[in-house]
This record gives sequence, structure tokens and C-alpha cells, in this order.
Amino acid sequence: MNEKKMVGKRSVLFSRPPIIIGAGSVAGEKEGNGAFGKCFDMVEEDPLFGGKTWEEAESKMQQLATRIALRKAGLEPQEIRYLVAGDLLGQLIATSFGIMNFNIPMFGVYGACSTMGESLAIGAMLVDGEFADYVVALTSSHFASAEKQFRYPLAYGSQRPYSATWTVTGSGAVVLASSRAKWKRKETGYVEVTGITTGTITDYGIKDSMNMGACMAPAACDAILHNFKDMGIGPDYYDCIVTGDLGTIGQRILIDMLRGYGYDIEKQHFDCGTEIYYNKEQGTNAGGSGCGCSAITLCGYILQKMQKKEWKRVLFVPTGALLSTVSFNEGNSIPGIAHAVMLEGISGSGKGGGRMDYVTAFLIGGAICAIVQVIMDNTKLLPGRIMVGLVCAGAILSFFGLYEPFADWAKSGASVPLIGFGHLLFKGVKEAVDKQGFIGTFYGGLESAAVGISGALIMGYLASLVFKSKMK
Repeated sequence: MNEKKMVGKRSVLFSRPPIIIGAGSVAGEKEGNGAFGKCFDMVEEDPLFGGKTWEEAESKMQQLATRIALRKAGLEPQEIRYLVAGDLLGQLIATSFGIMNFNIPMFGVYGACSTMGESLAIGAMLVDGEFADYVVALTSSHFASAEKQFRYPLAYGSQRPYSATWTVTGSGAVVLASSRAKWKRKETGYVEVTGITTGTITDYGIKDSMNMGACMAPAACDAILHNFKDMGIGPDYYDCIVTGDLGTIGQRILIDMLRGYGYDIEKQHFDCGTEIYYNKEQGTNAGGSGCGCSAITLCGYILQKMQKKEWKRVLFVPTGALLSTVSFNEGNSIPGIAHAVMLEGISGSGKGGGRMDYVTAFLIGGAICAIVQVIMDNTKLLPGRIMVGLVCAGAILSFFGLYEPFADWAKSGASVPLIGFGHLLFKGVKEAVDKQGFIGTFYGGLESAAVGISGALIMGYLASLVFKSKMK
């Protein structure tokens, strides 16, 4: 296949979006008493999870989360092609000992607290690339094991500044499935991974390990900004833009940074770290952090919201601070990284998830083309005028808020004809006008339509000035 999947500088759009068919979330007692406690599959009061060490407890969480996700997907471990997982501990020991007995081929990954985004992204690429029909993406963190490795022994009783966050005890796992696989529907709705934007390492010279939000906010800004630019969209494209664990301070920094680039995400933004606890009542200061923070919020809360169709499109952006005890003790700064994963709710149908989407797109797109052909055969309208009419129709539908409901139903059948181009132009102009005022009218449509199409429009206009038009 020669499908173009690379978009912009660092993004990918999947031609066969992987589908999340199962998710498992396991949380500790403190997390169970937080804002999303009722959403988690399992809340365990014993912080050791029946083990003898904190590390053993974290491994146990990964086992439980994986089993829950597999059960929901109706699969056995031997049906999983790959497992992509990681944690915060040295040499990924929570993962190594946690999933060892599943005997699943494994890719161990480390992105600090962004690991859920990294594992999802890599897993989705494996599925879309036809290297696997089923992949499990998994991560975890544990308050006590993280404190033991990165901060102070619990018995020390160190005081935390307001900027500090509380490492979440939890593990989240998802099962990614190919639309080609013979899986059966078990729910009323599914979520697919439509695309990703891979983050780069950012370093603003911050050395305060008790202010992780400030370290990670620039990385989140970088990933979100490039997702907007690569995809030619704005904040309004998403119902919710989710960051992993910026906390109350990092959240404010992120919003202000993106405003500096002309994007206001405040009404769409949701930070897992800020929301997972009742911070004042539970004494968690700036909020939650750790790999498990975004993982259990995704598996226990976000996916449920999307399955219930309360959110249609979500940009999931887990954030990570790339420090170690060695780098910190040597006086190095704390770089950050974030990965953006595009999620979209689908209704699904029967085996193979969204196969009916292709049929719908074919029928609707074909019907539009047939209508155009009838007009061309039975009227004196020239093709150019008909094409302009289709573009205008897309813009008009967008103006009245009708295009996106139509596109949700018709899929690519709405976007492939020139109606989709009209929608794109209108959206670009609207966003540019909102940001820059009247001047946005002149560049918004060209900017949203990408360089190639914009060039065609400009050159077409110049050609019309030089050559005499035959259209009457």
C-alpha cells in the first residue's frame, strides 16, 4: 500500500484506525476516594496488594489491569501479539515481573509519566501497520515505590510544598484491535485511535523536582501545538484536550503558553492530575502525578465518557518529567516530554468494529457524485460552476452547524467530495477571524487548506487574470 500516513512534521493519521475493545483500571484506596473512584474497575484498600514490597504491589496492579482489559475484550493472553508497557522504576522492574507470566512478546518503553501515551502510540502503529491484530498497552505507578526511588523514604515524613504532586497508585491497560480482526461487539460504543503526534524533549532549565508541572508544561504545549499545526485544526476540533499530570500550576502555565501562540484551550482543557483527587480535602497539593495518573483516568473515566457519547473527539496528552536520581543529584535540569494521541468515539457494528463505515462512505459519496453527474448531463452548468457550488454547500452547512453531524453519519462520503473542502475553508476562516479579527478573512481559508491546495487556489486565480475564461 502507498497510503500517505505521515502528516506534517511529526504526526501520523492511521488509515485503519485501531479500536480500543477493552480497558482495565486498578486503583489504590486514596484514588478510590477521589473524584473518579466509582469509575475504576477495582479499588484495593491494601497498599501492598497482598505482596511483601511496594514494587511487588505495582507488579500485581499490572497483572490485574491486564486481566480485566483482556476479559472485557473477550480475549486470552495467547491471542495478544504484542504488549507495550513500562513504569517509573529502574529497568522497568514493575512491568518485567508483572507481565512475565503472560508470556506475551513485549516492548518495554519509558516516557516517565507520559508512558501511557507512548505505549498507546506504538501499539496503534503496530496494529495499523498490520504487524498485529491485538496489542495491549499498559503502565502503572505506585505512590510508595515512586517515593522510595525518587524522593525520600516514607518514614522520613518530608514536608511537601504547594507545587508538589502526589504519585497515583494505579495501573491502566487497554486492548487495541485491528478492524480486520474477528472480534465481536460487546458494548454499545467503541473508541478508535485516529492519529498521534510524537513529542520532543523540552528543557526550560527547571531543576525543582517538587514542581513537576512547570517542567512538563512546555512539553505538553509543544505536542499540542504541533498536533494543531500538522492536522490543520484548532482547539474546537476536540471536545476535550486531556493532559496527564500537570497539576494546578502546570495547567495554568500550559494554557498561558498556548495563548501566546494564538490558541485558547481553557474551555476544552482537562488535566488528569488536577481532577483525579479532591486536592484540598485529600492533601494532595497540586494534584496527582505518575504513570498511573493518566492511565487509570483514561481507562476508568475518559473512555466511559466517550462510549456514552458525551465526548466525541479527545486529544489525550500524557506528560512526563525525564529525571533520575543520578541526573538530579548531579545538578542537571529536568527535561519534559509529552505524546498526543487522537481518540474518537465510534458506534461500531458487528464483527470487525467499524467496517460499515466504509459502506456508508461509499454509498453517500457515490450518491453525491451521481447527483453531480445528473446535473452536468441535464443542465447547461459547466463543471467549474458545479464544483464551486459544492464548495459553497460545504461552507453553508458548516455555517449552520450541519456539516459535522452529516460527516459523523456519512464518514468519508461527506469529506471526500468538495463539500468537505468547503467545510475546511469555512472552519479556517472562522478560527482566523476569532484570533485576528477581520484580517483573518483573507488568510484563514488558505492556511487551513494546506500548502498544496492553497497553491492551487492562488495559481488558479492568477491564471484567470492572464487567460480569457471560457466559462459564461
